[in-house]
Amino acid sequence: MSAAPDSAVQQATALMAVGRQSEAVPVLQRAIAAEPEDATVRCLLAACLLHLGRYAEGASMAASAIPLAPDSAWPHRIRSLAFRDQGKGKDALVAAKEAIRLEPNDPLAFLVLGEAQLANRRLQDAFHSAQRVIALQPHSRDGHDLLGRVALRQRSWNLAEANFREALRLEPNNWASMNNLGLALKGQGRQEEAIAAFENAARLNPRSDLVRTNLSSATRRYIGVGAIGLILVFNSLRVAGGLTSVNPVAAIVLALLAIGVIVFLVERGRRRKRALSATVQTFYDYETRRTRTVRVGYVATTVGGFLLILVLGLILYTLTTSLIVLILLVAILVAWVYGWPRLWRRIVLPRLQRGQLL
Repeated sequence: MSAAPDSAVQQATALMAVGRQSEAVPVLQRAIAAEPEDATVRCLLAACLLHLGRYAEGASMAASAIPLAPDSAWPHRIRSLAFRDQGKGKDALVAAKEAIRLEPNDPLAFLVLGEAQLANRRLQDAFHSAQRVIALQPHSRDGHDLLGRVALRQRSWNLAEANFREALRLEPNNWASMNNLGLALKGQGRQEEAIAAFENAARLNPRSDLVRTNLSSATRRYIGVGAIGLILVFNSLRVAGGLTSVNPVAAIVLALLAIGVIVFLVERGRRRKRALSATVQTFYDYETRRTRTVRVGYVATTVGGFLLILVLGLILYTLTTSLIVLILLVAILVAWVYGWPRLWRRIVLPRLQRGQLL
């Protein structure tokens, strides 16, 4: 490695260490232009691209490093992660296994293999890979976090909690393990502890959409009336309505009990909300308003789009009285009903959550 690429690697590594991958990319691109056959620079650039969500570019850059370093597992590990994030589970497994073949005692290779196995729902294999990571690197957070995530998928809440707590003991300020601990606690019904874990994760990484979603969901479930409560109240009122003509007194008593349950659940929710920290209360209020706005926007665009297509189509049909126009109208309406929800979930909602449209 010449002096220029070596300096670029140091600069890029420093930028990546503080989460400034977008600034590291041009540094590494210039280094590649100066030294095209440097595999280290190419792998670092591939890792940057993965962090920025440019998975296909990252996989391609990692592949270009393979002929330059045929005995290294690093480019194969990066390709495996890139394939996983693109939803190419089988390709991720192949790349991870090649990394293991090249470096059979590399804990990072087993970590990537476990990630690929988890993505392919091969939970038992992922469990063994996580154990192998821990055996090779017992003082690293990564193996325990992977084992905890496998346990989450297996609904082994206690095992998941134990591994996430060990991961946090080894790396106390890791927001991902803190978030995962919240999921393990939530799975055990320990809502207050789960909210505290999600709150800590949000403090460690306030920009994470995943943490925000989990904190909002856990808080809503903790202070809300709850679906089961609403169902019980609804059924009680329905039964009371049926008893009105047969036994008015029983109907009134049952209705009063249902109202009492509603009052109790609402008041309990208020007490629980007051007991939350100021940070969680503020976040909950903000997320509630934002979620309500998003829901209203979805309903308005769905119904509005349907009615607009219908009105325009009917006007066109009355002007032409063409059967083809009528068939096209029906086809467009069906496409809207089935297509718009998918478009909303895949394109509009993610942009709303990233703040690009709101």
